Order: sequence, then structure tokens, then C-alpha cells
Amino acid sequence: SFSLNEAFYGALDEQIKWTELVLTRALQKTGVFLILDPASQEKTHRFEQYRDHFADHARYHVWSPCLHEHPCPLRQEGKRQCHEVRQWEPPDSMTFLNRRLFRHITSLKYSFLALGKQPAPAFSQPEGQALFRMIAPLQNNKAHAQMTGCCTDGCKREFEWLKRCLDKPTQKQLVQLERGDIVHVTSLQEMSRDGYVRLQKDSSCTVVHPTPLVLKGKNADSAQSPDDAS
Repeated sequence: SFSLNEAFYGALDEQIKWTELVLTRALQKTGVFLILDPASQEKTHRFEQYRDHFADHARYHVWSPCLHEHPCPLRQEGKRQCHEVRQWEPPDSMTFLNRRLFRHITSLKYSFLALGKQPAPAFSQPEGQALFRMIAPLQNNKAHAQMTGCCTDGCKREFEWLKRCLDKPTQKQLVQLERGDIVHVTSLQEMSRDGYVRLQKDSSCTVVHPTPLVLKGKNADSAQSPDDAS
């Protein structure tokens, strides 16, 4: 779907009823129903309400983009909307149309939701490790880099990595992380500030999806496999 929000504009209950009808009548037991829409602020806010309804529904399950079926922490905060941002190379036709519009067309912003009748694979969160989805752009400051993640327990956390723990090549690679990446980190230390966690010199940071990338602290002998987080 590229127009589900337009089809049911202002009628979230009707949109939910239609989706439940599709899931009941058309979706096979092992199938996945994918909904994709542009990430405008208004649509994304409604999308989060839509997602929370099914996360709380016993008959259907959230498969993606979330790693959990708890209430959306961003919706609870009400500060920002959950969506994906991907860099891409626009086609020539779009570049031609944009020659006088001056729109920012090098990044795609969208929201999506994958629903199924069976539960999605469960992810554990071992002590000292975390698996999360990036829900904000990487904050790349002079002293540290900071990743905002929605974790497998449904909590939002800030993951901070001091630059002194990283060599120069790793610091440059960090900027490749994008909102929506699924990331596995190890050797974590809880900080005194609630919701903040710090990576160490022996930590590893592995982008599991969509583009594999392994980053290591200066003292990390090897990055732990993301399979260990499942």
C-alpha cells in the first residue's frame, strides 16, 4: 500500500477494520501483510496508533519494523515519529523534474508495518548486550557518538560511544549508520542517567540489517556474532 492513509483519512477505526478483514480472509497462516506509506508527520502519528492496536491484539502479531510488541515508546513520549530514512540515488527522471523544484530527493522517508498471524521470532537481550532498531539519526559529536535505539524490551535507550574508545577509521565508519538500522552492541555499561548506556573500548557494534557492518572498540578482539543476540 502507498495510499492506505489516504483511503481511510481521518477514519482510523475503519482502517483497522479493513486490515483485520484482509488478515482474516486473505492472509495465509505463514504469510506477512506489508503496509508502506510516506512518512509525513500526520500520517506517521496515525501509523503508530495503528501499529499499537495490532501489537495489543491477540490474533495478529507485529513482525517489523519493531523488535517487540510492547507499546511504541516514541508514541508514548509524543516527541518524534517512528519512520525509516534511506539514502538513495534518484532516477534521472526525478532529477530532471527537480531541477527547478529544489526538493531534497536524495533520501527516502517512509513508514511501514509488517503483520502476521503467527508470532515473530523472539529476541533476547543478554546482560551487557543489546539489540535495537535505530529510531533517530546518529548524533556524531566531537567527544562521542550517540545512537537512539528501540530495544527488544520495548524501551528507548541512548547508546553512547566515546571517541577515545575508537580509532579514526571506525569513527569514519560510524557515520554510515542510518535511522532504521538493526544494531547489536556488546560490553555495555549502564550510566547514572536513566535510559543511557555507554559502549566501552572492548565493545562491538554490528549492523545486522539491512547492510552488514561491524565496528569495534580499540580493545575489541572480535565482534560478537549478532546470532548470539537471538
